[in-house]
Amino acid sequence: MGDTLCSFCRKSISGKYWKFSEKNVCLKCYQTLPKCQSCNIPCSKKDNRGETYCESCRKKLPLCSYCKKHILGQYIVVKGKNVCQACRKKFPACARCQSPMKEYLVVHDKKICLSCSTSLECCASCRIPLLDGYYYYPGDERKFCHTCQKKGLKCDICTLPLGTGYKSLPDKRKICSICLKTSVRTTEKAKEILQKLLPALSKNFSLKVRSSTQLHLVASSTIASLRSQYPNTIGSKDQRSLGIFVRKGNAFDVYIESFLPYSLCLSVLAHEYTHAWQADHFQPKASTLYVEGMAQWVSYHTLKFYGYEREASLIPIQQDIYGQGFRKIQEIEKRYGKNAVISKILELCAK
Repeated sequence: MGDTLCSFCRKSISGKYWKFSEKNVCLKCYQTLPKCQSCNIPCSKKDNRGETYCESCRKKLPLCSYCKKHILGQYIVVKGKNVCQACRKKFPACARCQSPMKEYLVVHDKKICLSCSTSLECCASCRIPLLDGYYYYPGDERKFCHTCQKKGLKCDICTLPLGTGYKSLPDKRKICSICLKTSVRTTEKAKEILQKLLPALSKNFSLKVRSSTQLHLVASSTIASLRSQYPNTIGSKDQRSLGIFVRKGNAFDVYIESFLPYSLCLSVLAHEYTHAWQADHFQPKASTLYVEGMAQWVSYHTLKFYGYEREASLIPIQQDIYGQGFRKIQEIEKRYGKNAVISKILELCAK
């Protein structure tokens, strides 16, 4: 039988030695060689990662996806990636998916990984990823972050956050890009809409408005000024108006705010021209609830008639005098039918 050789120094072994699997280790090599960090078997040297593992352990141990070193002990798995404890402490964790990050994006003081930043929906106003929930409005598909909702500039038409691409008007109003798309900017355009509306008011509601009623497209400041000049005009006095009906003796005038989106302009025209009809048929002290409720009810059905279902759906959920009045008139409609609404209101409000 030949001499027993040390598997590392290749010298003959005399005396005590260790045997690991198929490797023989002399006393000197056992005492001087680095040990496997996992099983404590002597190894020839550290690898290029600065690690010391035997071949058997090297094949079994998982690799950290970040530092590329073998993992000995506890580790976590995030999105299919192994993360050792050292990397978990070294790199900040994504606020959304908890992945350690070498690169990241800061969203409202929170760090998120690039993967999450591209997969998250963005605020329709500031375009920053929506990390901690969002605000949305019935009938509107856009979503807004908490910051834009609470602190951002708002559109003077729809009152939603402005976002990019808005327009500043000479009267200091700011209009969002969505409202601008179909905005009615001239009196001539508003009159075109009116010419389509008046026959519908007559056919659908038997409302025949004086043909001499004049239409004007004006700035919001003009409407506010008219509201103070004619405090007894029909309509609600306690909030901003997008339109106003004014009676000067036998002269009827309707003023509509410029730059309203087409559907909103149609709705406001229906509302104010209903007031013009009411001026000829209602007593001066008629209940504001019925006056505004009827005008909103006509607007609601006008929007539905022209196919603006989304815009119409916003009227029943209004919490102001307009919404309260609408629901009052809707009760009459449910009880007596749509065709009986006008006659029932006249019983309550007629001169």
